[in-house]
Amino acid sequence: MFLVCFFLDFTKRLAEDYPTIFRGESNGGAENSFGSKWGWYIAIDQIAGGDRLKFNDIITKLTIDEFLTHMVYLQDKAKEEERQLKKATENAKRNI
Repeated sequence: MFLVCFFLDFTKRLAEDYPTIFRGESNGGAENSFGSKWGWYIAIDQIAGGDRLKFNDIITKLTIDEFLTHMVYLQDKAKEEERQLKKATENAKRNI
């Protein structure tokens, strides 16, 4: 019973510490289906930069906090890049 309580407390803390991962926004449709199917594999692939040979190092050498912090960073980076691209596209349309 202790282990169950520990696990539940641990997962609750992770959800509170990393809300953008555990309560992230979903866009529905194909992206949601893809994410549901592949789950954590997507996160490991992103941190490995698509290099399958790095998967084992990520799984065995990073702590959960290091892993999740990097995932939040990658999410924020992607959102910022998307925002900048959208702004550049809008500016280009205005100049046409």
